[in-house]
Amino acid sequence: MRTTIRLKHIVVSIIITVIALSCSRKTRELTPEELLRKEAGVRRSVKLTNERVNQAQFFDQNGLKIEEHWYNPNGVIVTSRELKYDEKTLNLLKINWYKGRDINKSKHVFEYDNAGKLVSEETLTPFDDRRTIKYLYYENGIMVNKRMEGSKGSLRFVRHYSYDNGNIVEFREKNDDGELVNRQTYSFDDANNKIKEVWYYDKDHPVATKEHSYSAGRLAKTARYDENDELEYTIKYEYNLDGLLHFKRWTDSEGNILTENRYTYDYH
Repeated sequence: MRTTIRLKHIVVSIIITVIALSCSRKTRELTPEELLRKEAGVRRSVKLTNERVNQAQFFDQNGLKIEEHWYNPNGVIVTSRELKYDEKTLNLLKINWYKGRDINKSKHVFEYDNAGKLVSEETLTPFDDRRTIKYLYYENGIMVNKRMEGSKGSLRFVRHYSYDNGNIVEFREKNDDGELVNRQTYSFDDANNKIKEVWYYDKDHPVATKEHSYSAGRLAKTARYDENDELEYTIKYEYNLDGLLHFKRWTDSEGNILTENRYTYDYH
């Protein structure tokens, strides 16, 4: 099966090993603007896929993602979404999700304050299930917490963030009864790379841990451990000559390959 998708500016195709999305590379030289965007890595696509689904992402001239499609093995779009931005600030304004290409599933609307900080995110569905997330910040612009409310304004959860050296090192999530329902902690190295994530099912008991290692400043390996500190799986990352993600492989605790993703990038 061959699926070719073209867009005026940049096409990013994510290809899994069992199904190949064919792509062609232009032989012309890149413009200075394109080279700058290339150096900045704006074409990077890190969306998780699996062996049954192909995914393609499309970007505009500013490097902003404007469309995303998921395909079944027969090349049929099963899910898609489109993203809209403010022409001046380039802030994300709206995400529309679809079943296939045109059956509406949900809509996400984003609002910002005068300083450009996200203050609310509203989710609407065809079933009139409305959810709103409100964001609160310190005076220095760092987020204090985010609050999710249901369709009638009922509180679903409040997530409070803690920081160290500008990095989020913990968040605690409480429900409308004030009970702790989710807690995560994060550790960083001296280069501000995230090296550890821990999930807790209560205040003090971890249920899962992820450890990250880096090479040449890029994420090279992720290992996930269960609550008994036993290895569940490992993810290894490989990059192309441009420094963009090329392969992503999952292996089990014995080193057997579970799945593998391959990423390719085109310029138009």
